Amino acid sequence: MPDALTGPELARSIGVAPHTFNTWLRRQWRAGHALLREHHLNERYRFDAETARILLAQYRVSQQRRSA
Repeated sequence: MPDALTGPELARSIGVAPHTFNTWLRRQWRAGHALLREHHLNERYRFDAETARILLAQYRVSQQRRSA
């Protein structure tokens, strides 16, 4: 994985529309998600490989709950 991954790159890696994933990220950020604390409004989301892995796993879980 590259040094910094963006929200759209993560979305494409799991076959999700970038807008859908960024909406989820924005909701998590507004809710005070610890991994998104450093993000600032209107900036691109950029993640290291470990943070990206965790966020993708959390996204998948959230989508499984919605479809259950």
